[in-house]
Amino acid sequence: MVGMRLKKATCYGLFALVVLLALLPILKATAPQYFPTPLYQGFRDLDCQGVTCPEGQFCAEGKRCINIATRYPNAVPSGDV
Repeated sequence: MVGMRLKKATCYGLFALVVLLALLPILKATAPQYFPTPLYQGFRDLDCQGVTCPEGQFCAEGKRCINIATRYPNAVPSGDV
């Protein structure tokens, strides 16, 4: 008798896990701020929403585009690097 209850509980537990896994994409779509994607894992300034800077610049300090400072601006790799 006890064995049957354990099997039934395991079946219900597996069913709940499958339902939870089915609902996970829906939860991610409704609340993306709680489920970050690789697209948003880098630097992001929330004050710069809606600002698009040209290549070689990034947005910072109140919606201003700032040049990216490189350590070696004219260093182009050659050969097998």
